[in-house]
Amino acid sequence: MDDSTGDVLSDKDVKTLDNGFVGFWLPFDIEGAMTIRLGDKTGSVEFDTEADAPTCLTTLQMA
Repeated sequence: MDDSTGDVLSDKDVKTLDNGFVGFWLPFDIEGAMTIRLGDKTGSVEFDTEADAPTCLTTLQMA
């Protein structure tokens, strides 16, 4: 996961919760992109953390 300037926010292996979700605390007022990889599947989604931004991303799909 990196911000719009290319700074890496997280680059580590994480385990999902039993419901398939994973949580990250992100700095306020940034834009960036999250990429998830599992084996040969990858999914990406852009995000922002501005005041009116959603607090949960549910649109990332693995393909």
